[in-house]
Amino acid sequence: MGFPSEEKQPPLEPMSCRLLDYWSARRGDAALPRRAAIDLVCDLPALVAHCLLIEVGEGPSFRYRVVGTALADRARRDATGKMVSKEIYGDHLDDVLRPLCAVVETRRPVRVRGVERGIKMSSTPIEFVCVPIADDESDRVAFALGVISFLDVHIERDDNDLWFDALTTEIL
Repeated sequence: MGFPSEEKQPPLEPMSCRLLDYWSARRGDAALPRRAAIDLVCDLPALVAHCLLIEVGEGPSFRYRVVGTALADRARRDATGKMVSKEIYGDHLDDVLRPLCAVVETRRPVRVRGVERGIKMSSTPIEFVCVPIADDESDRVAFALGVISFLDVHIERDDNDLWFDALTTEIL
C-alpha cells in the first residue's frame, strides 16, 4: 500500500505541525529564525528524539550536528558529526540531498513523503519536514532542522538497507 495518488497532498503529521508552528513562532516577522532562538530540548522535548539538526556548509554541503535518539536507534548508527555523503547513503544520496538543497534555495520549509527501506525486508512510509534556520550574524541559511514521522503503513521490499525513496517533495 502506498500513498494516495491524489493531486492534493495528505495533511501534515502531528510532529511536523508542531515543528512548523514552532519555526513560525520563533521567526516572528523575520524571514528565518536565528539559531540562537531555537532550543528544542527546552521548548519541544517530545520532538527531540525524532529531530535532525543539519549544518549547511559551502556548496552547499551538509553535516549532521544532532541526530535524535529515535532516529539513531532505528538506523542502528548515530550520524552525529558526519557529513551527508555517499558513504552513508550510497546510491540514495540524491534523494537525501534534494530536500536539503530545496530548504537552502527556497528558504522555506519542505516536506518529503517517502519510504524508509528498513530491516527485515519491510518498509515504512515516512514524512520528513525540514525548516531553514539562519545563523546568528546574517540571513544565510546555516542550518536545516528536520523531524521524521514514521507512518503506520508498511510496504514490503526486497532489500535490507535503511534508506528512503523520495516520492514527493513539497515546498510549504
